[in-house]
Amino acid sequence: MALNGLTIIALVLVFLPSALGCRQEFPEQFQSSCFYFSSERLTWGKAQSQCLRRGGKLAEPKNAEVSQFLMNFAENQGQEQGYYLGGNDLERKGQWVWASDDGNIVYTDWGENQPDNDIKEESCDYFFGATREGLDKWVWSSDNSTVTFTDWAEGEPNGRPGGEHCLEMKKGTDYKWNDVACMYHRNFVCEEI
Repeated sequence: MALNGLTIIALVLVFLPSALGCRQEFPEQFQSSCFYFSSERLTWGKAQSQCLRRGGKLAEPKNAEVSQFLMNFAENQGQEQGYYLGGNDLERKGQWVWASDDGNIVYTDWGENQPDNDIKEESCDYFFGATREGLDKWVWSSDNSTVTFTDWAEGEPNGRPGGEHCLEMKKGTDYKWNDVACMYHRNFVCEEI
Protein backbone atom coordinates (compact mmCIF):
# COMPACT_ATOMS: atom_id res chain seq x y z
CA MET A 1 0.00 0.00 0.00
CA ALA A 2 1.55 3.29 -1.08
CA LEU A 3 1.30 6.37 1.10
CA ASN A 4 0.04 9.49 -0.59
CA GLY A 5 1.40 12.98 0.13
CA LEU A 6 -1.48 13.93 2.41
CA THR A 7 -0.98 10.85 4.59
CA ILE A 8 2.73 11.56 4.92
CA ILE A 9 2.07 15.17 5.94
CA ALA A 10 -0.48 14.02 8.53
CA LEU A 11 2.01 11.53 10.00
CA VAL A 12 4.73 14.17 10.19
CA LEU A 13 2.39 16.59 11.97
CA VAL A 14 1.46 13.91 14.51
CA PHE A 15 4.95 12.62 15.31
CA LEU A 16 7.23 15.60 14.70
CA PRO A 17 6.49 17.56 17.91
CA SER A 18 7.38 14.62 20.17
CA ALA A 19 10.46 13.79 18.12
CA LEU A 20 11.75 17.35 18.47
CA GLY A 21 11.50 17.36 22.27
CA CYS A 22 10.53 20.38 24.33
CA ARG A 23 9.30 23.73 23.08
CA GLN A 24 11.53 26.77 23.53
CA GLU A 25 9.35 27.99 26.44
CA PHE A 26 10.18 24.79 28.38
CA PRO A 27 13.82 23.99 27.51
CA GLU A 28 14.57 21.36 30.17
CA GLN A 29 13.32 17.83 29.52
CA PHE A 30 13.07 14.90 31.90
CA GLN A 31 11.31 11.72 30.84
CA SER A 32 8.23 12.91 28.93
CA SER A 33 7.92 16.27 30.72
CA CYS A 34 9.36 19.68 29.85
CA PHE A 35 10.23 22.38 32.40
CA TYR A 36 11.19 26.04 32.69
CA PHE A 37 13.24 27.26 35.68
CA SER A 38 12.68 30.97 36.27
CA SER A 39 15.43 33.44 36.99
CA GLU A 40 12.89 36.00 38.23
CA ARG A 41 11.22 35.99 41.64
CA LEU A 42 7.46 36.33 41.93
CA THR A 43 4.74 35.62 44.47
CA TRP A 44 3.13 32.20 44.15
CA GLY A 45 0.03 33.56 42.39
CA LYS A 46 2.04 35.62 39.92
CA ALA A 47 4.34 32.66 39.28
CA GLN A 48 1.30 30.50 38.46
CA SER A 49 0.04 33.19 36.07
CA GLN A 50 3.45 33.40 34.39
CA CYS A 51 3.48 29.62 33.86
CA LEU A 52 -0.04 29.76 32.38
CA ARG A 53 1.07 32.49 29.96
CA ARG A 54 3.88 30.19 28.81
CA GLY A 55 1.41 27.36 28.22
CA GLY A 56 2.18 25.49 31.42
CA LYS A 57 1.54 25.28 35.14
CA LEU A 58 3.68 25.40 38.26
CA ALA A 59 5.54 22.09 38.31
CA GLU A 60 3.90 19.13 40.04
CA PRO A 61 6.49 16.42 40.71
CA LYS A 62 4.28 13.42 41.32
CA ASN A 63 7.06 10.86 41.77
CA ALA A 64 10.54 10.64 43.31
CA GLU A 65 12.36 10.59 39.96
CA VAL A 66 10.88 13.88 38.73
CA SER A 67 11.35 15.46 42.15
CA GLN A 68 15.03 14.44 42.17
CA PHE A 69 15.52 15.86 38.66
CA LEU A 70 14.01 19.19 39.74
CA MET A 71 16.10 19.31 42.93
CA ASN A 72 19.33 18.54 41.04
CA PHE A 73 18.60 21.10 38.35
CA ALA A 74 17.63 23.78 40.90
CA GLU A 75 20.79 23.17 42.89
CA ASN A 76 22.91 23.81 39.79
CA GLN A 77 21.20 27.15 39.09
CA GLY A 78 22.90 28.96 41.98
CA GLN A 79 19.80 30.88 43.10
CA GLU A 80 19.70 32.30 46.64
CA GLN A 81 16.12 31.21 47.33
CA GLY A 82 13.98 28.18 46.57
CA TYR A 83 11.54 27.49 43.73
CA TYR A 84 7.76 27.50 43.89
CA LEU A 85 5.89 24.34 42.87
CA GLY A 86 2.19 23.79 42.13
CA GLY A 87 1.15 22.46 45.54
CA ASN A 88 -0.91 24.36 48.10
CA ASP A 89 -3.20 24.03 51.09
CA LEU A 90 -5.10 27.29 50.52
CA GLU A 91 -8.60 25.78 50.70
CA ARG A 92 -8.11 23.68 53.83
CA LYS A 93 -5.08 24.08 56.08
CA GLY A 94 -2.95 20.96 56.13
CA GLN A 95 -4.61 19.35 53.11
CA TRP A 96 -1.98 19.75 50.40
CA VAL A 97 -3.20 19.35 46.83
CA TRP A 98 -1.92 19.99 43.30
CA ALA A 99 -3.49 23.15 41.93
CA SER A 100 -4.00 21.72 38.43
CA ASP A 101 -6.53 19.05 39.43
CA ASP A 102 -7.17 19.23 43.22
CA GLY A 103 -5.53 15.82 43.58
CA ASN A 104 -4.09 15.07 47.02
CA ILE A 105 -0.32 15.17 47.35
CA VAL A 106 0.48 11.54 48.14
CA TYR A 107 4.23 11.35 47.50
CA THR A 108 5.98 13.72 49.90
CA ASP A 109 9.58 14.81 50.52
CA TRP A 110 9.37 17.68 53.04
CA GLY A 111 12.55 19.19 54.45
CA GLU A 112 13.41 18.76 58.13
CA ASN A 113 10.66 20.19 60.38
CA GLN A 114 8.54 21.16 57.35
CA PRO A 115 5.94 22.21 56.59
CA ASP A 116 5.96 24.49 59.62
CA ASN A 117 3.72 27.39 58.51
CA ASP A 118 6.39 29.57 60.15
CA ILE A 119 5.36 32.93 58.77
CA LYS A 120 2.05 34.43 57.68
CA GLU A 121 0.52 32.64 54.75
CA GLU A 122 3.22 30.06 54.04
CA SER A 123 1.11 27.91 51.75
CA CYS A 124 3.45 27.56 48.77
CA ASP A 125 6.48 25.41 47.93
CA TYR A 126 9.37 26.86 45.88
CA PHE A 127 6.56 27.85 43.81
CA PHE A 128 6.37 24.33 42.48
CA GLY A 129 2.68 24.92 42.02
CA ALA A 130 1.24 23.40 45.19
CA THR A 131 -0.77 25.18 47.85
CA ARG A 132 -2.24 24.04 51.16
CA GLU A 133 -5.94 23.31 50.99
CA GLY A 134 -6.58 22.02 54.47
CA LEU A 135 -5.03 20.23 57.42
CA ASP A 136 -2.36 18.01 55.87
CA LYS A 137 -3.92 18.39 52.39
CA TRP A 138 -2.04 20.09 49.57
CA VAL A 139 -3.28 20.58 45.99
CA TRP A 140 -1.56 21.28 42.66
CA SER A 141 -2.38 24.77 41.42
CA SER A 142 -2.94 23.79 37.78
CA ASP A 143 -5.89 21.43 38.31
CA ASN A 144 -6.59 21.39 42.07
CA SER A 145 -5.72 17.69 42.30
CA THR A 146 -4.53 16.39 45.65
CA VAL A 147 -0.78 16.02 45.96
CA THR A 148 -0.08 12.26 46.27
CA PHE A 149 3.75 12.26 46.10
CA THR A 150 5.58 14.51 48.54
CA ASP A 151 9.21 15.32 49.21
CA TRP A 152 8.90 17.35 52.43
CA ALA A 153 11.98 18.28 54.44
CA GLU A 154 12.08 16.68 57.89
CA GLY A 155 9.45 18.22 60.16
CA GLU A 156 7.55 19.79 57.26
CA PRO A 157 4.96 20.91 56.55
CA ASN A 158 4.83 22.50 59.97
CA GLY A 159 2.18 25.16 59.32
CA ARG A 160 3.66 27.84 61.53
CA PRO A 161 1.21 30.48 62.81
CA GLY A 162 0.37 33.18 60.30
CA GLY A 163 -0.21 31.00 57.25
CA GLU A 164 2.28 28.95 55.23
CA HIS A 165 0.08 27.72 52.38
CA CYS A 166 2.37 27.39 49.34
CA LEU A 167 5.00 24.83 48.41
CA GLU A 168 8.66 25.51 47.66
CA MET A 169 11.81 23.49 47.08
CA LYS A 170 13.91 25.13 49.80
CA LYS A 171 17.60 25.72 49.18
CA GLY A 172 18.56 25.29 52.85
CA THR A 173 17.09 21.76 52.91
CA ASP A 174 18.81 20.48 49.74
CA TYR A 175 15.68 21.52 47.83
CA LYS A 176 13.36 19.33 49.85
CA TRP A 177 9.81 20.64 50.17
CA ASN A 178 8.91 23.38 52.63
CA ASP A 179 5.65 25.22 53.30
CA VAL A 180 6.05 28.97 52.86
CA ALA A 181 3.95 32.13 52.76
CA CYS A 182 2.56 32.66 49.25
CA MET A 183 3.35 36.37 49.38
CA TYR A 184 7.11 35.79 49.30
CA HIS A 185 8.97 36.37 46.07
CA ARG A 186 10.64 33.18 44.89
CA ASN A 187 11.93 31.65 41.71
CA PHE A 188 9.57 29.06 40.26
CA VAL A 189 9.46 25.99 38.02
CA CYS A 190 6.91 25.74 35.21
CA GLU A 191 5.87 22.43 33.68
CA GLU A 192 4.49 22.26 30.15
CA ILE A 193 0.82 21.28 29.94
